[in-house]
Amino acid sequence: MEIARGIILEMENEMVAKKMNACPKISIVIPMYNVEKYIGDCLESIARQGYESLEVICVDDGSTDGSLAVAEELQKQHPTLDLKILQQSNKRQAAARNAAFDVARGEYIIMLDSDDVLFDGFLITLDKYIYTSEPDIVAYNVVNWYPNNKQQFDKNTTYSHPAYRSFESGKAFLDYFVKLKHWGPTGMFYIFKRTMLNEYGLRFMEGVYHEDDLFIAQLCYCAKAVVVVPELEYCYRMREGSTMHNQTIGNVM
Repeated sequence: MEIARGIILEMENEMVAKKMNACPKISIVIPMYNVEKYIGDCLESIARQGYESLEVICVDDGSTDGSLAVAEELQKQHPTLDLKILQQSNKRQAAARNAAFDVARGEYIIMLDSDDVLFDGFLITLDKYIYTSEPDIVAYNVVNWYPNNKQQFDKNTTYSHPAYRSFESGKAFLDYFVKLKHWGPTGMFYIFKRTMLNEYGLRFMEGVYHEDDLFIAQLCYCAKAVVVVPELEYCYRMREGSTMHNQTIGNVM
């Protein structure tokens, strides 16, 4: 009996090792800086997805509050979640994302802000679309979340798409939505193939504000196929003090 138990345990360990070494389908990249109040909600929303082919890369950008401790506690609470926590001195969001890109292994990358959350079922729905069409980029709808106002959700936002669309190139996608004045250059609103990063030498420009504007334009221009999926909705927390809500002429320039 002891020999049989030993064989079973060895087989289980081998299965776990194979699972850990297998490349995930999706990598979620989360820069983190002084978001002690929010990072728990963000990571819990990922853990609830029930999606296995996943890695989460959380980059602590020199936080001075309890953000790191909260992330490490969530890591203990969810041992089956492949959560990696990187640390660096404060270099801002672009450098944090670039650091995560360097270690990401997923076929697709999602850039999730540390104060936002994923709606339940988001990753399973996404998997359906990337399995059937294998696009270079997936764009989707954005829902503004006002958690201090009775958990209000506003789906009528600038970045809401009324219908599913597919484009044969990222340039066609850009042309279409720029003409409609409906294009959003925010990094969290797109999912993309990781291979594009090295194939085209794409990284965020560091040391500037609103670095998404350049990166997303370059990403779209390099893409061969883009799909817009209204069924997918990104939950964007509306809060004062974030970069998106602190836009000045100086920062944009």
